[in-house]
Amino acid sequence: VRRPVCSRPQRRGAALVELAVCLPMMLIITLGAIETANAIFLKQCLTSIAYEGARLASGPGGTTADAQTLCQQLLTARKINGATVSCTSITASTAAGTPITVQVTATVDNNSIGISKYFKSRSLSASATMARM
Repeated sequence: VRRPVCSRPQRRGAALVELAVCLPMMLIITLGAIETANAIFLKQCLTSIAYEGARLASGPGGTTADAQTLCQQLLTARKINGATVSCTSITASTAAGTPITVQVTATVDNNSIGISKYFKSRSLSASATMARM
């Protein structure tokens, strides 16, 4: 008894070729998604830190130094490198209703976990404005 000869074409090595073609693209997309998510997380952290600094400075007796100190402590706690904090000049006797703005800026390449050459000299900033109480 003879078996019929299989008429399917041979596909040896086809999967390897497909992997060799697709793997670099899949890696680029994955690493790009990770870097994008990291940049979004950095932006959200900066927004949160600016809000906390403005909340402290707008309270009764809050000063510019208090807000900058708190922001620096939060930046250190979240391990954000190369960040700067700026705040409108206020003292303990600043009138109620005065708008107070705190701005936090950080460079992306100092806080990137992957290849940072695509983010060279790019910075993210966030600000929060609150009325003095």
